[in-house]
This record gives sequence, C-alpha cells and structure tokens, in this order.
Amino acid sequence: MEPAVERREVVRRAICKRCNQSDSGCMRPHARSARSLPLGTVVTVDGSVIVPSGAFSSSTFDQGFAIQDRTGGIYVSVGDDLGFAPRQQVRVSGTLADSVLPGPLVLIDVTEIKAHGSGPKV
Repeated sequence: MEPAVERREVVRRAICKRCNQSDSGCMRPHARSARSLPLGTVVTVDGSVIVPSGAFSSSTFDQGFAIQDRTGGIYVSVGDDLGFAPRQQVRVSGTLADSVLPGPLVLIDVTEIKAHGSGPKV
C-alpha cells in the first residue's frame, strides 16, 4: 500500500492591468472573465468598440458591434444600429452564446448597453 501523498493545487489568478487586482477582486467586468463562463450565462462586459455598429450587417443580418479590453473581446449582436464607433467605451449586459465561426464569442439577448466615453487616440 502506498503512503498518502498530500496534494496541493496552485491557483493562479490573472491580474487586472487596469486596476491591479485579481480578476476575482476586480470591480470591472473583463472579457476574459466572461469568456471563461458557460454559454447561456448572463454577463456584463466593459470595453472599447473595435468593430463599429452594423459593419457586418450584410453577412450576419444584425447591426452588432465588437468590443474588447486588455483581456479579450466579444461580439455584441443587436437588431438596431446604435451608431457606436471605434474607441467608444461601452458597458454591455447580455447572454453568452456561440457564433457560427470558430472562436468568436457573442453576446445575445442584450438587456443593457451604456456608452461612457471614448478611448485614447490611436
């Protein structure tokens, strides 16, 4: 019989570069944190618009836009063109869903979208 071996798990938490806290202690909703949750979860994500509203309307038939922060990005699927332009800061709440393409994560059934400024000039 083998002697009992103590097992220790090391948990590594990412540090938020914006507020210098672990994702779990950070007060800002991060894309990386949202992306790690199961599909169907309602989340809130804060980020900068990187794809303007309606840019893919001819192929996706929606007026969505994409946002990202320093941890990742998410496409937001909405029916109306909200006029968001690159660098605009927004906070979005919706349900995580899979996309037709491999890789991109989508927010659907959006319940709240709040614009709050713009990012630095590129």
